[in-house]
Amino acid sequence: MMSSRGKTKLDVASILETSSHTLKVARAKVNHEEINDAKLSRENDSTTLTVQSIPAILTRLESDVNELRTKGAEQLALLVEATPDGEPAQVLGEFLREAGAIDLLVQLLADDVPAIVRYTLITLGNLCSDFIDSQAQESKELLLEAGGLDAIVRCLGSTDFAVVLYACACLQNLCSAEKYSDAAVRAGAAKSLERVVRAMESAMQLKELDVGECAKQPPHVQPRE
Repeated sequence: MMSSRGKTKLDVASILETSSHTLKVARAKVNHEEINDAKLSRENDSTTLTVQSIPAILTRLESDVNELRTKGAEQLALLVEATPDGEPAQVLGEFLREAGAIDLLVQLLADDVPAIVRYTLITLGNLCSDFIDSQAQESKELLLEAGGLDAIVRCLGSTDFAVVLYACACLQNLCSAEKYSDAAVRAGAAKSLERVVRAMESAMQLKELDVGECAKQPPHVQPRE
């Protein structure tokens, strides 16, 4: 059904839908090891992480040591992802908001370590999901106040494929209302998403050409995900 909220909402929604589809197709074509680097490590036992773990996690996120920040970002992403929807997610979201985690996460979007940016985008995307947390709008407001929307849009220009993928997903959860779509347009999200779509389509075309050129070569079998 066509949105009655106005052209801005429709444009952003359409571009997000197109970019999401393009990225899904491209994701299936990229190198398997590249994608594995972007995935959360399922070997970690997220059941040992609780709300009580958050102070220690936030301390790691503020560390000057890359490995500690990376570990903290991964643990927080796992904790938020593993928390059941509904009341548990609401409690966790409220705890993180009161602890000032949103401001810290927005700062981490500019981190030099790509893995930290990936985990941070996953966390923010889940915190901004209305489906997961009925109070997600409070997280969205804090994110906007902290300059998070501009930071997410900048991530769309990353050379790291997974960062771009998660930035698109984060925007999709954030732009659930006209207010946030309007803010996204003002931040340059529409133009950035159009560039992402064009770049991905070009990359897919080049990859298809490469496949054609190498058709006579012995196949290299990638393991299933």
